[in-house]
Amino acid sequence: AYSTEETEPWAPYLALASPVESDTRQRESQSNGPGQDEGAGASQNTPESIVALLGSAVFRKNGPRIKMVGTLDTKETMAVNMLRGDFSKGFMDIAMPRESGKTATLVFHHYSISNKTETDGNHVTVTFTVRATASMEETTAREFELSPGHHEEIVQTAEQELEALLSRVFFKLRAMDSDVADLGMTVHKHFKTWPEWKQFDWPSKFKDTTAGYDIQVFVFTSGFTDNPPTPK
Repeated sequence: AYSTEETEPWAPYLALASPVESDTRQRESQSNGPGQDEGAGASQNTPESIVALLGSAVFRKNGPRIKMVGTLDTKETMAVNMLRGDFSKGFMDIAMPRESGKTATLVFHHYSISNKTETDGNHVTVTFTVRATASMEETTAREFELSPGHHEEIVQTAEQELEALLSRVFFKLRAMDSDVADLGMTVHKHFKTWPEWKQFDWPSKFKDTTAGYDIQVFVFTSGFTDNPPTPK
């Protein structure tokens, strides 16, 4: 799970949940056997739902209590790690250019991110600079014959979809009013003293922060997923 800098650091992992209907029905049938009152059995012995584990949750301190303010699916969790600079390896599916209805899986081997912030009165603007190296999954690479122009389209698609993912997650964090990306660690450098920083009241400014992205992805399309060459 993620928590803002106003909460206890790194609250214990809390999984997201989606109902597993078959297991729920099985529990209901077991609890409502012959001779058992159906209403009483359902209320006493059957949980409301059986769940599958997926993703993570975001918490925020609300007065003396810690409150869960939202959830992130697995891809959104990966994107938060990217924004935080905690991401090293992972994968992303993209729509395959010139191949209607088909997708390609890109495996990341190297990823770096930096951010530059500017303040104008009470408004904050941030630019995330992302550099990544990825290779197409080997089974996908064998499936397609790629021309140089096709490769350029794959790179462009990868950059566009990565930007869309990061942008969507940053917007979601703003809506939850939760700076789990630790952007405030960069913004506070604009202020020389602690009283100035506290007076600025960053938590109230985060939800109106504007983000831009400078993304470059180097893509190998020959399937070097296990031992990719190192760019010079």
